[in-house]
Amino acid sequence: MKTSLIRTSFLLLVLLIGASTSWAQKLPATARLADKKEYAGIELYLNVERAASEDDPAAVVSLWLLNTNTGRAVRVLTTNPMAQGRWSEMSGHKSVSTPLTQIAAAEKALFVADETDLVLLEGCPDARNVWSYLVDLKTRTAKQLPTNSGLICFIDEGPFILMNNYRYDYEGETGRYNVIQAFRPDGSFVGELPLGPVEE
Repeated sequence: MKTSLIRTSFLLLVLLIGASTSWAQKLPATARLADKKEYAGIELYLNVERAASEDDPAAVVSLWLLNTNTGRAVRVLTTNPMAQGRWSEMSGHKSVSTPLTQIAAAEKALFVADETDLVLLEGCPDARNVWSYLVDLKTRTAKQLPTNSGLICFIDEGPFILMNNYRYDYEGETGRYNVIQAFRPDGSFVGELPLGPVEE
């Protein structure tokens, strides 16, 4: 029953996206499968539009959906290497709404647990921090999560998204600390667990 509801929900999502975006596009030959999971015959792909170089260290990457039943595809977004992180607005544990035109990098894309209309997109545009975004395929909106070290895993019960983070001088202790943070699919913060100092 749950699988049937998931497929029905995603089929409706496909119809909603198709109503505003053409599915007549062809998936680029250079695109690579981003997630081994698929929902209702829909797969996620990433395509490098412009590779990184010494002059432009950040690559330009596009996110695609492919309908495996029809062979048709749709481009969801293209990264913008000039986009700025929203770190000052994410003080504490707040995720921040981000236009699809302001996503800085995309090196990994995954469907979020059984949330078939959500994709977690991650990239490292500054050669240090992993920037993580929740992309809502249904509303064509995104949120940047207040984390800097990438995904640990999804937990179906909840569901929850476990993210890795590092901080300095955590709760009065000096040094660099690893912290596990949990978020809901809407980007809201659930809780965190410090793992202790990192030996550097």
